[in-house]
Amino acid sequence: MDDFTLTLSDHKYLARGETDIQAVLTVRSTEALSAGAGADSLAEVIAVDVSGSMMVGGKMSDARRATAEAVEALPDGARFAIVAGHHDAEMVYPATPELAVAGPVTRRQARSAVRRLRAFGGTAIGEWLRLARGLLAGRGEDIRHVTLLTDGQNGERPAVLALALDECREVFQCDARGIGEDWNARELIGIAEALRGQARAVTGDSDLAAEFRSIVQTWRAKSVRDLVLRIQLSPFAKLMHLRQVHPVKADLGAHLRTLPGGVLEARTGAWAPDEQRDYSLRVAVGDTGDLAEDMRAGRIDVCTGEERRAATAVLLLRRTGDDFRSVLPDPKVHEYSEEEELSRMIGEGCGAYLRDRRDEARVAFGRAVDIARAAGDDDMLARLGRVVTIDAAGAVLLRPGVRVEDLLMLETESQFSQLSRAGRGPAEPAGDRVCECGRIARPGARFCQACRRPL
Repeated sequence: MDDFTLTLSDHKYLARGETDIQAVLTVRSTEALSAGAGADSLAEVIAVDVSGSMMVGGKMSDARRATAEAVEALPDGARFAIVAGHHDAEMVYPATPELAVAGPVTRRQARSAVRRLRAFGGTAIGEWLRLARGLLAGRGEDIRHVTLLTDGQNGERPAVLALALDECREVFQCDARGIGEDWNARELIGIAEALRGQARAVTGDSDLAAEFRSIVQTWRAKSVRDLVLRIQLSPFAKLMHLRQVHPVKADLGAHLRTLPGGVLEARTGAWAPDEQRDYSLRVAVGDTGDLAEDMRAGRIDVCTGEERRAATAVLLLRRTGDDFRSVLPDPKVHEYSEEEELSRMIGEGCGAYLRDRRDEARVAFGRAVDIARAAGDDDMLARLGRVVTIDAAGAVLLRPGVRVEDLLMLETESQFSQLSRAGRGPAEPAGDRVCECGRIARPGARFCQACRRPL
């Protein structure tokens, strides 16, 4: 049995003059995926913010408890270290810059070291990441991961952090968590995106210890260190973008590299059994003239090693003079496009609100509500309900006294896909659907392709 499957959702028909092919790649690992990594192949660094602001509101005690919980969740044999981050970075455990081996003695020693953590200084996340890189760079075949916690905005110049992210990009993956209300959601999302991880807000009513334990449990289940997407396009085609859109949204452009022969490669990171990820790609094609049959625009391979292919799909193209056929997008491509727009509107709304541009925030959140409602995304509507209300006339209004924590939570959660959930929304009627404008839409469509009205 193959360990991975690859499914391509695309719309191959292009009208004359159109240049873009859009597709969604669905990669899934099987439940029988080899658990060959083992506990001794996990290398984990926990980087904890100990800047002076962590003394406020009990955040330091929460961080100590959460770090101890993460250490307890490590399997025997895993390598690990704890780093304290302020205006610099220093080892907490072990005392020297190396990884310890998880076991009863080292766990006890690590918990004791964590209890002595004290808050002082500023925030220099790039330095924290560089120390983690030094600890993990020599662990070639290990599954390498960093759990990062901060309560503030980075005090380094943006270029300094960007350089640190470039240095760490291929060394480890990083899940970032923000606590309190003084950190920057866009900054934390950027860190997680660059390091192929996830960013979340941990609000005052959440359990940070449970969050840390969950992160470690997720990573101890990984069994493939890295999975690679290889894209080989025909001479008339060019890759314009590659993004992960499920379960978390992330631009993979910075992870692309060109191999001999023009093959493009993107590393997707570690995988666990029974895991699914979706990737959106857009390919520009030149004028191929009228085509009476399919033409191959490219091939996508999923690889677990330099030469071993786990799954393959072919991207096809056909020119058509049938305008109706050419404007009907693939349903999965369309839904992810709408979800990307939803995330963008939420990001704009949160940013405008924090800059005290309330009218701009209201408009952006109103558009987000429209998209979420049309998609039947009740979870996101509930999250939006923390910052907006809808009056009797259907107008979207800002709630008075919105908490900064709610905005940070909303923006980070908008980066997670809400698609592919079992039982979401009512069943779609079979057969063609007719919009108010008179245009026939494809079965299952949520929007009219001509006038954009919800169906």
